[in-house]
Amino acid sequence: MQTRSRKRRLDHDRATTLADSDAEVRYAALVTIRWLDQAALTLHAGAIAALLTDAVPLVRKAAADALGNLHPDKLVLHAGAIVGVLTDAEYQVRYAAIMTLRRLDHAAFTRHADAIADLLIDADWLVRSAAVVALGELHPEELVFHTGAIVSILTDPEARVRMHAVETICRIDQAALTQHTNAIAALLTDAVPFVRCAAVKALGKLHPATLALHTGAITDAIFDLLADGDWEIRLTAYRCIDPQDELGMLPPDALAWAISVVKDTVLTESHVWVRDKAIRTLRALKRKRARLHWAMARVYRVRRYGRFWYEDVVVKLCAPGGVWAERDRAAFEAEFI
Repeated sequence: MQTRSRKRRLDHDRATTLADSDAEVRYAALVTIRWLDQAALTLHAGAIAALLTDAVPLVRKAAADALGNLHPDKLVLHAGAIVGVLTDAEYQVRYAAIMTLRRLDHAAFTRHADAIADLLIDADWLVRSAAVVALGELHPEELVFHTGAIVSILTDPEARVRMHAVETICRIDQAALTQHTNAIAALLTDAVPFVRCAAVKALGKLHPATLALHTGAITDAIFDLLADGDWEIRLTAYRCIDPQDELGMLPPDALAWAISVVKDTVLTESHVWVRDKAIRTLRALKRKRARLHWAMARVYRVRRYGRFWYEDVVVKLCAPGGVWAERDRAAFEAEFI
């Protein structure tokens, strides 16, 4: 009995502090209450939601943060109130509202995707970034309705917004992504390395036939990133090389240049993880060069006069998996690796 009585007093005290005339007290109460168990938090959810319209921005933000700790089944009851503060005058409140809406179950979140998409043109970059990341949680068939808005911020002045926009848009299906190839490819020359990294990875999801149209730009971007000052950027660049089978379809001089660049970076690389990845990448590039030389040799044996025939034969016969790919490969690799 005493325990229940004490609990009722605590609940009453919490409710009282949430309605206190001092903003600092209301803020402190929200910070404390958000870490309570679900039962206690749910009990005060109505009072917390009421503070989304508090006169003090810090209190409104704390209220949005506190509601974010509710179970999705309970949070959905206050989704309308949270959506209402997506247009709050203070950017930190709008940001907190987005982060809280992301904790809804998928069906409930999808219902408010349009309201979040409206914030892609928000005045504050942090809000724009949070909005585009949140949209990335939609299913591809739902996300496709927002691709136009997302593509529009690929030229956002803030690099982190551009990066998150690329990461989000590449989650749509391949056919829809192909329509935006040029917009993504334009970021291969972005001034910021991590944006270029995101663009390379996004383009890697395209169909090989579409990707081949941008092979040169992708290759240039990747090998430029190998010299970046951030070791994580360099490691990402090496990881991007592995799936780029089109590198193996480059002319021999271009592939030789790629091998030379990687070989130089191996000699100067100071980070052990990156150096290990560089060594494995160098071996892979050399294997690709061996296959390419073998392919060219087969072409010239069949059509000595017809270099124009080169591409068709390489793709159909000499590429890995083609009918000529495995013939005498051991001898060829011994010569070129």
